[in-house]
Amino acid sequence: MESSTRSVYRWVRRERARKKRNLYKQVFSLNFDWTLAFYLAIYTGVMLLIMFEWLQDFIPMFESWQTTSASWLWLLPFAVLIRACSQSFFHPGICFTSSELKLSVLPHSRNRLFWLMVAERGLVHCTVAFTASSLLGIITPFSLLFLLKVAALYTLFFLLTLLIHWKMYSVSRRKKLLTILVIFAVVGFSRYLILLAGWSGFAMGFALCMVLTGINFYLLPRALHHVDWAKVVGANDAKVWNIRLISQVTRIEIKPPKRYGILQTYLRSRRAKQRFTNIYSLYHRLWRNHLQSQFKYIGTTIVTCIVILTVLPGQVEWMLLITTPIALFIYIEVAASLFEEQFHQEPILRLLPIEEKGWRTTYIKWAATGVSLLVITFFITSWLLAGLNIGLFIQIIGLVYLAVHELLGQIRERMYKVQRINYRKNELLQLAGYTVLGLGVYFAPFMLAIFLLPWIGKYKSF
Repeated sequence: MESSTRSVYRWVRRERARKKRNLYKQVFSLNFDWTLAFYLAIYTGVMLLIMFEWLQDFIPMFESWQTTSASWLWLLPFAVLIRACSQSFFHPGICFTSSELKLSVLPHSRNRLFWLMVAERGLVHCTVAFTASSLLGIITPFSLLFLLKVAALYTLFFLLTLLIHWKMYSVSRRKKLLTILVIFAVVGFSRYLILLAGWSGFAMGFALCMVLTGINFYLLPRALHHVDWAKVVGANDAKVWNIRLISQVTRIEIKPPKRYGILQTYLRSRRAKQRFTNIYSLYHRLWRNHLQSQFKYIGTTIVTCIVILTVLPGQVEWMLLITTPIALFIYIEVAASLFEEQFHQEPILRLLPIEEKGWRTTYIKWAATGVSLLVITFFITSWLLAGLNIGLFIQIIGLVYLAVHELLGQIRERMYKVQRINYRKNELLQLAGYTVLGLGVYFAPFMLAIFLLPWIGKYKSF
């Protein structure tokens, strides 16, 4: 029966690959030019040779990068684990589609099919990791031994997180989010042990390996228990048949059934459907629907700002004085753009009588949520880098003050733009605000100058 299951599974995969290959051939026959491909191949080969010669001049720089990367290599296992947990929000990691599910209804073991797919996915990732590291070792001045070490470490922890990824897909989003937060806390504590307590990165990686091994032994007999098969099959079918090239040509994307996360569930909650008690309830309802339609854009912006505030300063501490103004600027500009976009998406708002102050105030309450996330991220990053002190609290107060001031100013400017009222923007004062913010991150007393900026803008024209 096991050999029969294996042969049937291979036949299903082969037929699926054949159908997708035929679809690709049809798209290529319509969009592919062999003459252009020939010249592009020649150009690519020449460029690779030139790049190989050019990279040889930077061998000392690559050696320096390799030494720095080696000291931070202990973060790779945690990065692989965080990657698996974050991807569990979108897909289960194991491509168990409706075809395999139908096979499991026939006299074929679902458990056997599942482990065949696990072995196949592990083998594919192992092959890709070692092939990519070998090519990079040949093309770039990086040491081949170092790159193979990275590939082996990645492969090991990818295999250890595969079952965790699979099981986490079927649990609630709150548990996934809590797990990611716990992992970040462990990373911060591990960094403290390495830098201050003198622990080695190898010890951290080995400890994580032992923990993940124990979790895998626990999950092995429970891999197929409490699995949301409808959700798994829906996501995998959409992923398998959403061929990117065809989606770009036809502008049709195959998506799994719509599922809402924590924030989206709140936006669609019972409170969102209550009757209006005043005009502000109507304004909140309109903003709630608008932000829900732009949820992907909002999420990308917030994640980008959080990454800017955490990843770069984690490598080079002084980068925080540059990344903090950049992250705040990005968020304020996006928030202001979303405010203006509402009038373009709903042109009737230009005709309806709207109480301007209430309209802006209700939106600011929503935008302040994102500001609070940035402030919390800045606080955690600064705490991990420099510890708690009075300067940190001064920096938090200055950051919040500047964020609210800029948010109010940008929204007022966009409102004037919608109303076609002439408004002169003081860009020099805005630049001064972000500059003072960066200086305040470097030396906390500079942050006090932020409180003078509104008064300067009121009484002095640059």
